[in-house]
Amino acid sequence: MRDRTTLIIRTSWTGIIGNSILSILKISLGLISGSLAVVGDGIDSAGDIITSWITLFTARIISRPPDTRYAFGYAKAETIATTVLAFIIFFAGAQLAISTISQLIKGNFTEIPTILAIYVTSISIAGKLILSYIHFRIGRRINSSMLIANGKNMQNDVIISVGVLTGLFFTQILQLPVIDKVLALLISVWIMRVGLMVFLRTNIELMDGLKDPALYDRIIKAISRIPSASNPHRMRIHQIGASYMISCDIEVEGTITVNESHDIAKRVEESIKDEIGNVYDVVVHIEPAGNIEREVYGVSDHEVKKNNPPT
Repeated sequence: MRDRTTLIIRTSWTGIIGNSILSILKISLGLISGSLAVVGDGIDSAGDIITSWITLFTARIISRPPDTRYAFGYAKAETIATTVLAFIIFFAGAQLAISTISQLIKGNFTEIPTILAIYVTSISIAGKLILSYIHFRIGRRINSSMLIANGKNMQNDVIISVGVLTGLFFTQILQLPVIDKVLALLISVWIMRVGLMVFLRTNIELMDGLKDPALYDRIIKAISRIPSASNPHRMRIHQIGASYMISCDIEVEGTITVNESHDIAKRVEESIKDEIGNVYDVVVHIEPAGNIEREVYGVSDHEVKKNNPPT
């Protein structure tokens, strides 16, 4: 956990410094060159500075050990922070849309952006490619939803900047400054879409859902390796930061001793950890074979096989 936190902090500082440089360049040179699309791109980079500060702050929270108030630790703060990032991204796009629509209504598009806008946008594309690569590489390495979300946001920034660059070329060639404003509006819609998609993905974790239902198949596979364990049911998985909290019920022969039952449960736990890998904890509930109870929550072996029939 300590190494993971250190990597998040270092990557966040990289994002803060890199985006600060790019944001200042794009906003200042966008204003000088007369390109609202470049200014909008710069505003998006400024939003990335805020998101990197949020990841930096959150990294220090998730590193705290569990206590009586938060028995599962503080890793869930990463999911909450990712949701905050989604709203920041969305409202940055909304603000740009409002500003651009206002410009279009007023008819303020007589000035053609200078060639300077093309240069700064080209620099931005190179810089964002480097930043997105760093965030993706580290995020996937440590399974950080925050860094991956930041990486996706910066990857989309590259697409935005390419769009801006294309629009600037057409503006220069066709001498139609309105293209720059229309492109800024399209960029704002794209930014809002990115924010919405990040929120929808993160919402699965917030509601203790599961992004990869195939994990239930892997749990059943792990339990099947233990001969004395049968009928896995009431399986529940929820994500805590980069790890999974797993609960399940299994059946054993009702005539065996408590020590023997405990030994089976321990072997089931170890088998699941070996199969899944990034497990926070496993809770195994033992029941006698043939036991029937009304169980509201969880997934059974039969439900998994029904939804995933053998081919």
